[in-house]
Parts: sequence; structure tokens; C-alpha cells
Amino acid sequence: MPPENEAAARRAMAWWMYRADRPLDAEKELNAAWQGYPQETLTQFELAWVLSDLGRQADAMRAQAQFQKECMEGGEWMALEALISWRTDAKPTAMTAFRGSARYDPVWLEPQWAANNYSPAAAKEFADLRAAELARRRKEALRAVHPVGAAKSN
Repeated sequence: MPPENEAAARRAMAWWMYRADRPLDAEKELNAAWQGYPQETLTQFELAWVLSDLGRQADAMRAQAQFQKECMEGGEWMALEALISWRTDAKPTAMTAFRGSARYDPVWLEPQWAANNYSPAAAKEFADLRAAELARRRKEALRAVHPVGAAKSN
């Protein structure tokens, strides 16, 4: 099997493992895919999700940065930035990144999107990010309708 096909198969298996809450197995497969075909930077991006779930936020940021060279924009890239920032208690950065991901692709505001496509741990964090963003939007809408009353309630 050509190395790029083997790497793609390993990435597919790793993503299934990640979504099934088996991050250590996913990391092993992604590292093998990376070693076998390092030209595919998507492997590093997927590895960043796994590393973040493993609590290795600095490593996740480094892996995400490798992918950034290939893909500077995108809802998923910004969502990963939001997740890492949220997990490192950089809440304002997380909210800005999450807002950007939702602006780029509104699916991030759908309640089941993360649960259906990411790990259980990431889905929980995205539920928190989504709730915070919707609360911010409600406050903003209230201020637009009742500017004086909204200012007093803050």
C-alpha cells in the first residue's frame, strides 16, 4: 500500500478512536501516520485535537501551528484554538476564537454538532463555549432593545 494511503487509513482509524474516547490509541495511530507520510499536515491537525484531550495543550498548540501553514482560515481551525484556549483558562481568547468559528461556519452553534463529530471531552467543552456565546448574544440583543435598562443590570 502506498504510504499516503496507509497514512490516510491510519488517520481515519485514529479519528474513530478519538471520537470513541480512546485518545491514547488515536495518538499512537496518528504518530504512525505522521512517521509514514510526513507530507500530510492534516495528520498534525488531527493530532492537535487528540493532544488537547490528553491535557497536552502546549503540544496541541504546536501541532495546530504546523497545520496553520497549510490552512490559515476555517471554522474547525478556530474551534480548535477556542478549545485549547478554553482549557488553558484563556477565556477571552477562547470566546473570540469560538465566535470566529461560528461566524465562519454556524454549525458550531448547533447543540449536537460537536457531540456527533468530536470526542466526549471536546463536546462538553464546546457545549460550555456555545452556552457562553449564546449568553453573550442574548445580552447584546437585550442592550440593543433596552439600552438604558441593560446598562443598569450589568
